[in-house]
Amino acid sequence: MSLNKLAKFAMRLSSDAERDPLRYWRPTPIQRRILEDTSPIVLFRAGNQLGKTMTGCVEVHCRAIGKHPWKKVPNKPVDIWIIVHSWEQSKVIQKKFWDMAPKNELTDDTEYIPGKGFRGKYPVVKYRNGSIVYFKTTGQGTLGVASGSVGFVWIDEPPPPD
Repeated sequence: MSLNKLAKFAMRLSSDAERDPLRYWRPTPIQRRILEDTSPIVLFRAGNQLGKTMTGCVEVHCRAIGKHPWKKVPNKPVDIWIIVHSWEQSKVIQKKFWDMAPKNELTDDTEYIPGKGFRGKYPVVKYRNGSIVYFKTTGQGTLGVASGSVGFVWIDEPPPPD
């Protein structure tokens, strides 16, 4: 293969990976064990740098698009909540979530703004199949998460006891 063809292939592969990172992501053994777990409640507690947030991002994207490589999930639109400690922490999670997002599965009006997060007073991510991911904080209190009917909830950090 010529150097020119190799360079074009590498650029195409890089572009594909940016558009659909889930296709190219490979979990560590602990991440895979968590992603394979079919329990109704899964707790992933570990030190830093073990990929807890990335694992949560992958789980949410797979459930939102209705295709999961390691377990059966409903293949229909679902509302999902990501609950984080604060809006500042939310910006960090939103960046990781965007970086892992399968861009070809998102609606055209889903917009991520670097340093700010997803557009809107209350950030949401919309998928072409009708799924919606909502970012919420524990600072919103119990009323902020009351009365919701959701298909999945990811809590990034343990919430306050109340």
